[in-house]
Amino acid sequence: MTNVQPQSAAALPPDTPPPELAALNLADYDAVLFDMDGTLLDSSVAIREVYGVWCERHGLELEAVLQAFLGSRVIDHLPRIAPHLDAEKEVAYLTAQESVIATGVVEIAGASAFIRLLEARAVPWAIATSSYRAMAELRLGAAGLPIPQHLITAELIKTGKPDPEHFIRAAQALGVEPARCLAFEDSPNGARSALAAGCDLVVVGEEIRDQHPRIRARLTDYRGLLVQLEGAGHGG
Repeated sequence: MTNVQPQSAAALPPDTPPPELAALNLADYDAVLFDMDGTLLDSSVAIREVYGVWCERHGLELEAVLQAFLGSRVIDHLPRIAPHLDAEKEVAYLTAQESVIATGVVEIAGASAFIRLLEARAVPWAIATSSYRAMAELRLGAAGLPIPQHLITAELIKTGKPDPEHFIRAAQALGVEPARCLAFEDSPNGARSALAAGCDLVVVGEEIRDQHPRIRARLTDYRGLLVQLEGAGHGG
């Protein structure tokens, strides 16, 4: 689960590549791995709709719940924040609701164009998301984004983010080493997962404050990246 934060007033215009993008070269990587919620699409309205009802029903504070689940599988954290509840029953309820509610789901600006660029350059890509498959397919469709051949979702994983399993499995599905992958993430748990797997990382949004030598760039959306890559030609 992820919420997208607004762009700060001091940020660069959306079509201006941040300076660090000049050194980002897709040819340095064998594949690109994406998180989904908050990275390729903004599902925050739908998430708040579902969890607002659920929190009110159980007397839980919505903001605290959203922060606890940020970037991770609900099943991995629900027993800690609500130990009095039947975790499997509640996860089943939440998953069912999130699999049919897509209110306000939209792509992160430039995401679909960036995916088209990857496909045009024959760069393999996959999604590694803490959402379940039905939720992922609903949200990708609502945002107008393609469903990849390799979609690594919550039910395929034994240990969720920040464990590296999501990104290791995604790289394996593409037949590449995680260290040869460029990952895109928006949450601290997701970033730690990708980095622990050995990927280089591009941060999307403003939630991730961690510093790491393999964080290659920080973006609000994909428009500046597209300008840089299209200007650099096929090698960029």
